[in-house]
Amino acid sequence: MIPPTAIVFDLDQTLFDRRHAMDCWIANLDMSDRDRTQLSDLDQNGLGDRDDFFAAFESMTGADIDQNRFAVSLARCIRNELGLMTALKQLKLNHRLAILTNGGVDTQTIKLQALTLDQIIESDRIFISAQIGVAKPDRAAFEFVANALGLPATECLYFGDQLETDVMAARAAGWRACQVSGPDDLQRQLTPWLEGAAC
Repeated sequence: MIPPTAIVFDLDQTLFDRRHAMDCWIANLDMSDRDRTQLSDLDQNGLGDRDDFFAAFESMTGADIDQNRFAVSLARCIRNELGLMTALKQLKLNHRLAILTNGGVDTQTIKLQALTLDQIIESDRIFISAQIGVAKPDRAAFEFVANALGLPATECLYFGDQLETDVMAARAAGWRACQVSGPDDLQRQLTPWLEGAAC
């Protein structure tokens, strides 16, 4: 199989372990185990309704919170995957690297900076749904990225954790795509590409 020209990544639960970061954030809250469990359930690893999540947090703690404050505090719990960052730097020697992620610009930028990904991947190759005006799983999101990179879909490979939103959507847009369970799995799946093979 011909190696891809561009390798594009989802952010949450792909380039960093969001579950670990969320568990860390919740563990630091002064509340009962029952409330911690409820908050975690409402969060759904970032896929839950934010209004419900914030309303529950404020009810449990009496403190105000919004998306920006939450993102800043969650970023303190993000574990930087040094091995993965090294692999990305190696991949960058032979591939165009990019990120396509759903979310708000401020929220996702805070995470990118916490991971120092903004020092590895150029800003014009970081595509955030709120910024480009279209979100996954809409194939238009993948088409936007391919066009911005100046590449046909067949030369783009996507890594993401969600089967429908990431993998199936990318394939529907003509990309190759691989599903990962988190950054450790991503690093493992990137190894063959460092050696010129496929996942």
